[in-house]
Amino acid sequence: MSFNQDSSNGATPDHGTPEHFFMPLIGAYDWLYGQGDVRNTRLYELAKNLSWDADKDIDWQAAGSPLFNRDMPATQRSAIDAWLNDSSPWRGFEPYRRMPQAEKFAFYQREHVWHINQFRHGEQGALLVSAQLCVGAPTLDAKLFAASQVSDEARHVEFFTKYLQRSFPYAYPVSARLKALLDAIMASSQWDIKLIGMQVIIEGLALASFRIAVSESHDPVLKQGLQLILRDESRHTNFGFQYVQDFLTTLAPHDMTEREDFAADACALARDLMLPTPVFTQCGWPVGAAETYARENGVYAKFHHALFGIIVPELAVLGLIPERLSARYRE
Repeated sequence: MSFNQDSSNGATPDHGTPEHFFMPLIGAYDWLYGQGDVRNTRLYELAKNLSWDADKDIDWQAAGSPLFNRDMPATQRSAIDAWLNDSSPWRGFEPYRRMPQAEKFAFYQREHVWHINQFRHGEQGALLVSAQLCVGAPTLDAKLFAASQVSDEARHVEFFTKYLQRSFPYAYPVSARLKALLDAIMASSQWDIKLIGMQVIIEGLALASFRIAVSESHDPVLKQGLQLILRDESRHTNFGFQYVQDFLTTLAPHDMTEREDFAADACALARDLMLPTPVFTQCGWPVGAAETYARENGVYAKFHHALFGIIVPELAVLGLIPERLSARYRE
């Protein structure tokens, strides 16, 4: 499985041309209606009962949102300025400390926009993969849950798109790291590899990232949307873990080796998935120093903890970290 990291990373208007790709997939019918796993059926029922509407269930007029518009209350802007100086995880990074206050705020804005754009791109990837799982998953209960996830992911893409377009005049394309990971998932013809890559690794990291964003964000609309999305993502990760865990026990050793290698490659790429390198470049910062600082401080350190403290142990439980690959995970 190859991971190509070439991509354009500059800020652009929020539009572009469609990108086409070949999508190999081994599909499956299931004619055994009503004989599925009760755990998946329960998650499917939850998905139906907990559905929400991005237009009706979000208070788009909440005070102080969009966060960076001209109508932001002065008290909120003052609080953010104080946070930028006294609490920002970047306050110990010398190039940041030398910035005038207006440039610190501009960096904060662009970092925020970059992250929300990557959330949106990742949700589109999840939308496509969950649609593939409707075809590839071998049991009807999994197909039904995957169909409910398609609807969930569509809402997530809708929310992030409306949030960004109401708030900001520019966007960022998908990062090289995320695009490489999505491409590798799309390139597999095996539904369970897609499930490992998306439901276990990307969705697991999304769950952690959204929780961090809720705790760190100053925007009430974003917080409200993320809290609704988190409810959906919890179902997705539960389904992915329990379903693939049962399936992996049926695989021959050479098939497990393919899954183990894929998981290791995906985690290596995911390690720096949320580093906003293009924003560092726009600031004129030394990129290597900024990335090193980011890995060790603030929200990025929390993200790394989620990868190595949550996702990697889950992969171990799934039997996807054999001794031959343990050194890669320690790097």
